[in-house]
Amino acid sequence: MSTQRRGRLVLLGSTMAGVLCAGLVSQAGPAGAAEQIDPRRLVRGVESTVPHLQDGVIRVGPRSLKVSVPVRASGQTLLGRSGKDWVVHTTYRSASHVHAVRRGRAARLVPGGKPKENPSLIRSVRLSRGGQLLVWTAESRGGTETTVVRLADGKVFGIAPFNYEDHFPTSQPLDAKGNRILVAVGAPYVWNPTTARARQLPVGASSGAMMEDDVIFVATGRWSYGPTKISSPGVPAWTARNFEPHDVSPDGRLVLGHQITRSHGRQVLQLRRMSDGTVLRKWAYGARGGRETTAAFENDTRVVFEVNRGGASALVRCRVKGGCTRASSLGGTLTFPHER
Repeated sequence: MSTQRRGRLVLLGSTMAGVLCAGLVSQAGPAGAAEQIDPRRLVRGVESTVPHLQDGVIRVGPRSLKVSVPVRASGQTLLGRSGKDWVVHTTYRSASHVHAVRRGRAARLVPGGKPKENPSLIRSVRLSRGGQLLVWTAESRGGTETTVVRLADGKVFGIAPFNYEDHFPTSQPLDAKGNRILVAVGAPYVWNPTTARARQLPVGASSGAMMEDDVIFVATGRWSYGPTKISSPGVPAWTARNFEPHDVSPDGRLVLGHQITRSHGRQVLQLRRMSDGTVLRKWAYGARGGRETTAAFENDTRVVFEVNRGGASALVRCRVKGGCTRASSLGGTLTFPHER
């Protein structure tokens, strides 16, 4: 654990102490109109330091790596890092493959990187933070089921520890870190498939979580969600209707996310204060009519997010208090590791 990460967790703990309360939950509503940004008209800044995949190239600041896999590709997603490898999910029609790529070596299919299920039934795939586990979610028995593969040896784990209450079980991974997965099976569970141990959180439905930051957004009413700790859940001090979190700032004081509201056909990305949910800034992002999740903090004072204009996508970098620049080339769709 780095010094920066330790500081992040300490500050987050003090911030979350103010978030949890035993009294009434306040509704944190949006304020003001969303900022409209056209990346084609922005000054080109330096490449984003948030790892991103665009047009078959992984970029992290000035460094880049061309992704070349031995299968046909119509879409690619950057899942994250496992050891010295980048892990990339490639799709073509109904085919689905996950490869490890590294400079100077041929891409290799990871253990469990080609699902045994009908590929057309696959709904999501993610890599645990740290790169230990590959997590597949696929349609099953009228619902969805999560299958986990350990990358070290290809061992397959199922969703067996959970008792379903109906005939159409639905499991949805919210996040994964190391050997643990935060999965919603009705209620959220912290599940370690390698030990078959699971701990149910005493909360209702969740709209998203970040295990690295010990934060989960839970429902306190009809479609209203607010932050609490995964390690010791309580009642959030604030909620926002249909709020889905994307990322927490390194110091734990801010959160990026969106609601179902749109501006000129685009989703609206919100920058909120973690302590009370106050909306500090809002930007229209993504593509018109699409669902966008590519948004993250570069550091405590800058955020980056994808905007599509005129058929081209780019990362936009905005200061928490200040102006915006373009932080990537104009091109195809972008992805970040561990997107929700």
